[in-house]
Amino acid sequence: MLMALLDMGGSTAKGVAATESGAVLARVRLPAEATAAQLLERLQGALPDERIERLALTGLRSASEGTERLPLPAVRAPELEAVGLGGLTLAGLPSAIVVSMGTGTAILSAGKDGVRHLGGSGLGGGTLAGLGRALLGANGAEELCALAADGDIARADLTIGDLTSSKGTLDSALTAANMGRACAGTAPQDMAAGLINLVLQNIGVMAMIAAKGEGQRDIVLTGSLTLVPQCEEIFRRVAEAFGVRFIIPPDAEYAAAIGIGEVIGFYRRACRPPEK
Repeated sequence: MLMALLDMGGSTAKGVAATESGAVLARVRLPAEATAAQLLERLQGALPDERIERLALTGLRSASEGTERLPLPAVRAPELEAVGLGGLTLAGLPSAIVVSMGTGTAILSAGKDGVRHLGGSGLGGGTLAGLGRALLGANGAEELCALAADGDIARADLTIGDLTSSKGTLDSALTAANMGRACAGTAPQDMAAGLINLVLQNIGVMAMIAAKGEGQRDIVLTGSLTLVPQCEEIFRRVAEAFGVRFIIPPDAEYAAAIGIGEVIGFYRRACRPPEK
């Protein structure tokens, strides 16, 4: 049986068509205002020789999608469980810290006993979009990232080495103050690079602290911010500084959608049905 697994997020709507064994046959991303019916139509259109028979939803906006208005039988899955189990599945790990980087950020501990919400932050894609628009006139996070491609973080941030020449326990290249050099004369591309570093670096540090508290080294990154071109390099620097491992698996932006199938399987094993 083929299922449509839909993540009705606050910034984007994402969906995959998958078999019951978890094989993903199609993927689709639409603006946040898209409905479940529109996602389903796009997925079905991508698979003209297949027939989607079931529907499952998660995400902030899934509650507003009344099942009586949907063209197929549907269930809902709790979003954080979907993200946590989806992250583990994509990374091929039995346990890890899973970070959902969307409009904001959620940090989860996921493993054989399920998913626990450790905390989160208002820092995320919404922060980048809002600050980029207000400070640089950027029309969305994608435009901000393109501008930052030619930027230099060192012209926006203050490092420990900028503040002291003494040899301490911390690397002199570590950030002491995000945007600490920024001023009216800072070039737009450097401001953009600094803003992206501010958001992603602090998400990385929060995730690292959570991982240390849970006795974990592996941190799986999921959500739309994993598509930011600067993401891999920023998290690499955090990993090297603090001895953790960040993993950006394939299809990381679809972790919540893919995880719905895992949640349904998890509920069956636990003899607990998913929410109708």
